[in-house]
Amino acid sequence: MNLESFCFPVLERAVAVDNDQNSLIDLQEIGTFLPNDCKTIVRKDTNQVISIVKQSYKLVPNATLIDKLLRELAMCGHTFRFNRQHSYVDNNLMRLQMTFPYLTLQDSESNMALTAYLHNSYNLSEGVRFIFASIRYICSNGCVFGNVLSRYDSKHASGFSFERLVEKLSQATEYFTKIKERNYPLERLPVD
Repeated sequence: MNLESFCFPVLERAVAVDNDQNSLIDLQEIGTFLPNDCKTIVRKDTNQVISIVKQSYKLVPNATLIDKLLRELAMCGHTFRFNRQHSYVDNNLMRLQMTFPYLTLQDSESNMALTAYLHNSYNLSEGVRFIFASIRYICSNGCVFGNVLSRYDSKHASGFSFERLVEKLSQATEYFTKIKERNYPLERLPVD
């Protein structure tokens, strides 16, 4: 899957507005900048304003997150692939879904691969989140049933790190053994 569309460049700018004397913004005039501790998040390649945020907001670019994620996943030793149907990106939000095809939970009917999601936003709708889950596709229209096995998230004011990614991956795969042990007897009990 080509991740180029997820990695568009973003930058921070001061918020400037026109004054009541002139409809043009004069960046040399200090009065044109908002004094309320705000900044803008701008898409650099199109110059589109994505959102206005507080100065305490730490910009975590999608490109940086994806780069760090790929480096960590390369070190974990497990094969993964990106799921194009359940990944999306626009100026405000990103969700990237990965599947680990060899880390599966098996029952008498099917195999469920471990799935991971990376979320990020530039419009304050959500923080940076990384979630490991077990997902079963129920029907062809995309309906799923799942269980979150492990997660970590962070607000943009505090930054984000993948330091514990391998630990969280191990934690999620440990649940598979517990679920198998619980499901095996349940599948064989008679329904009464």
